[in-house]
Amino acid sequence: TQEDRMWRKNRNQYPENVCVGIDINRNFDDNFAGPGTSNNSCSQTFHGPSPASELETQATQAAIDAIAASAKALFSIHSYSQLWMYPYGYTNDPCPDAAEQDVLAAAGCAALTAVYGTQYEYGSVADTIYLAASTTID
Repeated sequence: TQEDRMWRKNRNQYPENVCVGIDINRNFDDNFAGPGTSNNSCSQTFHGPSPASELETQATQAAIDAIAASAKALFSIHSYSQLWMYPYGYTNDPCPDAAEQDVLAAAGCAALTAVYGTQYEYGSVADTIYLAASTTID
């Protein structure tokens, strides 16, 4: 809304919803409607009516799928905080390459701090902030 500078949902509305918008970063296929999402349309983390129900999600998933075989990394950029996060969000279990992810995140954060002086936190989504299923990086 105009009053909420940190609005995080799209503007889509379904007839059965009380409130407007779906949190696109809770609308992905993987672990849909899992921890850290909400089925309440008024919640900022409303996951939507079904996996990848939103055009934005469908387009993002298609773009990721198109390059997945040759991609070395995927970065999902969010402007809300100074956080460098990697999988997983849907569970506290570490991802298979968590040690490598941690080394890369530490180096990336140090490089950013060296340029801008801004301190960044890093770690898995679940460990750095909270459980958050159906996100881009899971």
